[in-house]
Order: sequence, then structure tokens, then C-alpha cells
Amino acid sequence: MRISSDQVERIAQLARLHLEDDERERIRGDLQGILEHVGRLDEIDVDEIDPMHNPAESDANVLRDDIVVESGVSDGFLESVPRRDDRYVTTPRFVDPGSDGHG
Repeated sequence: MRISSDQVERIAQLARLHLEDDERERIRGDLQGILEHVGRLDEIDVDEIDPMHNPAESDANVLRDDIVVESGVSDGFLESVPRRDDRYVTTPRFVDPGSDGHG
């Protein structure tokens, strides 16, 4: 499957991107390479591989036991920080309180 510049432009429109001509051509080449790479997956012989219906039921995902442990902040750590308030580490303000945080 070949990717055309028109298809790249349509993808850019859907993503609300404005692309210059050189960007459109570079992205067309990148997408073409991705599709060719994915197309190679069709060449893999998977006839003798059983489908995996639920990966969570596989032995490949063995997890440790879920054990509850105390995870409080150690006193040694609190002693090493320059500023704290009771059991909390405090930092200098780095967001303008009058700002909406978006710019």
C-alpha cells in the first residue's frame, strides 16, 4: 500500500496539524516505512501458534503476592530535607497563584 500526499494531508487535518510541503513529504515517507514494516508481519508463519485469548491467564505474567506493608516516610529522610512541615516535605512555590496553570 502506497501512502499519498493527499492521505497525509487528510491525516494532518484530522489531527489538526498544519504541515509544510517538506514536512508532508517527510511524514509520507515515515508512514510508508511504518506500513511496510507492519506489512512484514503478514509474512510470519503463525499456523502452529495457539491464539492467546486472554494474556492475563498466561504463565508469562507471573506477579508477586500482594502484601500490605507500611510505607510511611522515614524520620531519617525527613531529617535530611531542608524544609518540612510536620511529616511533609515543603518546597518553594513554583506556580504563580494568579495563573490558571496553562501558560
